[in-house]
Amino acid sequence: MNFGGGRNVSAQARALEFLEYCEAMMPQGKRIKYYRSDSAAYQAEVINHCFDHEMLFIITADQDNGIKEAIRSIKKEKWQAFEKDNEIAETIHTMNNTKESFRLVVQCWPKLRGELFDPRPYSYHVVATNR
Repeated sequence: MNFGGGRNVSAQARALEFLEYCEAMMPQGKRIKYYRSDSAAYQAEVINHCFDHEMLFIITADQDNGIKEAIRSIKKEKWQAFEKDNEIAETIHTMNNTKESFRLVVQCWPKLRGELFDPRPYSYHVVATNR
């Protein structure tokens, strides 16, 4: 099966189809229990599939407006020290088309210098998980 090799295809294209293909290639009686991906798989259909198939997932979240709002909603007292100048917190989130809510684990650290188009004083890394 060709998943876009040799063509200009978005990394997000056919993410669910690829996951289903991988499941179909598993040996008889075996299944995928854990799914880890970068933000290309941060899609409602992939997350729904993981819930439907009792698959634990950890997917880097796109920092879209919904994620930025979720980060802003985390109360100051929820942030905990984590490795040097980093802090970590979590919140519950859902996407427009997900069937269930899931956890967002957010790590932040102070920016070394300001950015012209993003005045926030912190950089963030966010993962979505049902773990």
